[in-house]
Amino acid sequence: MNKREPSDVARSQASVVAWRKSTYSGSSDNCVEVAALSRAIVIRDSKDPDGPRIYVGRSAWTELVRSVRRNPSLVHQPIRL
Repeated sequence: MNKREPSDVARSQASVVAWRKSTYSGSSDNCVEVAALSRAIVIRDSKDPDGPRIYVGRSAWTELVRSVRRNPSLVHQPIRL
């Protein structure tokens, strides 16, 4: 299995998990949603729930959340790919 590709188990788990979005989003659908799997965090676009998903290791997710808490201005900066 390629490290960038989630396992079939992770994909099947992601279809039945509870998705959450930030309380800051309010009723807006212009946000991302996250779900916790046993070994990863899954991220999806709330406007396209059946679309592509990003699978992130738990340690990477924890570090992202810590970074944003330390520097909240990161939230408002666009990500350049």
